[in-house]
Amino acid sequence: MIDDLKELNLGTSKESKPIFVSALLSADKIDEYYQLLMEYKDVFPWTYKEMPDLDPTIAVRHLVVKPGTQPIKQTQRCYRSELIPQVEAEIDMLIETCLIREVQYPKWISNIVIVLKKSRQIRVYVDFHDLNDACPKDDFPLPIIKIMVDATTGHKALSLMDKLCEKYKLKQHKSSMYYAPTNGLAETFNKKLCNIVKKVIGRTKRDWHERTSEALWAYRTTHMTPTQVTHYSLVYGVEAVLPFESQIPSLKMAIQEGLTEEENTKLRLQELEALDERRLEAQQHLECYQPQLFQAFNKKVRPRSFQIGNLVLALRKPIIITYKTESKFTSKWDGLYVIQKVYTNDAYLIMVENGLKISPINGRFLKHYYL
Repeated sequence: MIDDLKELNLGTSKESKPIFVSALLSADKIDEYYQLLMEYKDVFPWTYKEMPDLDPTIAVRHLVVKPGTQPIKQTQRCYRSELIPQVEAEIDMLIETCLIREVQYPKWISNIVIVLKKSRQIRVYVDFHDLNDACPKDDFPLPIIKIMVDATTGHKALSLMDKLCEKYKLKQHKSSMYYAPTNGLAETFNKKLCNIVKKVIGRTKRDWHERTSEALWAYRTTHMTPTQVTHYSLVYGVEAVLPFESQIPSLKMAIQEGLTEEENTKLRLQELEALDERRLEAQQHLECYQPQLFQAFNKKVRPRSFQIGNLVLALRKPIIITYKTESKFTSKWDGLYVIQKVYTNDAYLIMVENGLKISPINGRFLKHYYL
């Protein structure tokens, strides 16, 4: 849910500079934030003219265009006549603030993209679709968390937290963020929640935040196969009363309505006393269900193990991040590599035959190479 907002004006009555804070804050807190924002209001640019230029001696951005690319002049689009004055005013403002400049003989011509804001004003953008196709992708992408986790395999101290735990004699349990079975619960819950939300949201999919509470209620009151009970009953010791049960007579409602207040209190105490036993039964059902699921999932799985000196092939993606295959027939396995060191939890240190070491990698991304 989104909090109601309260508007604060950091400018004057003639030149408004609105900013919004949560309406749930107390008056003292709002006043404290207002004083803080007024003190640093010069940090925020309210118009294009207040955006200072960046000295070219500090940084200059050059577009790297692929060799042999032909300039493209897009066909001029037609816009609605009532929007043309607003577009001209926006373009003039950008020219006055030196954010853009005119050229006489352009090789590249891109159309203007008009975006209508909620205030009925427009925002002008440029269609750089063709220019983006002509520029190669960034050679320095963000690191992939799976590779970062693999890179820490075999190291005793992984972060400052390890040093603090060692100093104050705290016991810390580590687990991989993507490979350990204990971390699959959150992903499983998110997947189930997303599947429920998809069934109740509208066609525009903009009301998902309003439907989340309904999806959570449905998830908590649904009978689960692994535990043979609902999540609601494991927390409160009794099944939830659904809204339709107040309209359609049911045995549970008939029994509850026929009890006195004292009998209802005794029944509730008995349910709470039996709550621990119910949770133990759910745990037993879950422990019996997991081996069945494990056996069905691993029915066709063949375990892999590697020894020092084995020749292996590695999956391309975890090692070469920016590698782009030439065609769909290119092999997804890269190599040849040699196992140099074996770690715990099915992790291995591999190297190329010429002696170049590769960062540790999980065994799931390796396979044997037979001569």
